[in-house]
Amino acid sequence: MPKKLNDKKYGEKLLQLFANLLFSNNPKTYNELASMLGCSKQSVMRLLDDITNYYGIKIKSEIRDRQKHVWIERKRDLSKVELLSESELRTLEMCKDFTRCMLGDKLFKTATIGIDKSYAQMDVDQHVSGKLFAASISGTINYSKFDKQLKSILEAMETKKIIEVEYQNPVVDAPKTFRIKPLKIFNYKNTIYIHAQYAIMPGKGYKSSDSLPVLALQRFKKVTITDTPFRSPKNYDFDKYLNQGFGVFSQKKFKVKMELTGWAQAFVRERLWSKGQKFTQKGDTTVLEFTSTSEEEVVSLVLSFKSNAKLIMPKYLVKRLVNEVEEIGNLY
Repeated sequence: MPKKLNDKKYGEKLLQLFANLLFSNNPKTYNELASMLGCSKQSVMRLLDDITNYYGIKIKSEIRDRQKHVWIERKRDLSKVELLSESELRTLEMCKDFTRCMLGDKLFKTATIGIDKSYAQMDVDQHVSGKLFAASISGTINYSKFDKQLKSILEAMETKKIIEVEYQNPVVDAPKTFRIKPLKIFNYKNTIYIHAQYAIMPGKGYKSSDSLPVLALQRFKKVTITDTPFRSPKNYDFDKYLNQGFGVFSQKKFKVKMELTGWAQAFVRERLWSKGQKFTQKGDTTVLEFTSTSEEEVVSLVLSFKSNAKLIMPKYLVKRLVNEVEEIGNLY
């Protein structure tokens, strides 16, 4: 017998799971559902069983890329009941405008047209797209120039095909050519990255590696979709690779401890640095403790606070930071 629906947490998770499977066009893995609900895979399986056994709703499933995907099949009836609400469209407008610099002109126009079409089907006199939300573009990348590359990568991900890329560092004369299996496109600090796995390049040797490279979209000079299919790594979980600590460039996890004063205290307290982060107040100083996977980004973070931050640990990184400060001083 299912748990009583007056069990708030159970009821919320059940409804959220049901709505996600019903209204999403994309089948979901247990890992994706567990991450969305904030629970274990076992809890997801129990909820799915309850939906099937006690509410008579059939859950469809199949194995894709060695992972089980589930969904609820529904009739393709785009009745007015299924249209987006005005509140939902406002939220989409906000997301669209906030990410304009990353979408590029073509994708931004496509998103705008899609939202306008939805508004046209609603009983609303006028919508205010572009009037409520905006984004500062200073220091951002113009992704309009990489629309073709992005579309090719998306197509390769959907068809599970390996791509051959020419990857150009702007301060290096010649681009590198290699093949990858594109696994996930993600955003980090207003920059689009591709999480990938290296693939065999014809005529060249190949060394397998557990590490999966993080590649910046703006450095993809050319993308060619090959005929070679690929499968994602077994039990691939993006969060386990890149959401385990502060930083996008993965190394071994290490603990960070720093002291902050002045304006830097409010800045760090308002943000998420890693799971399990800890704040301690000592007089007029805030002590921040978190985990990181990127030494470069920790050094950059401390330097950004100028004299309002002091790195305490790890000790080896403190020594490196001291050397960096000395080198900066030598420039002036």
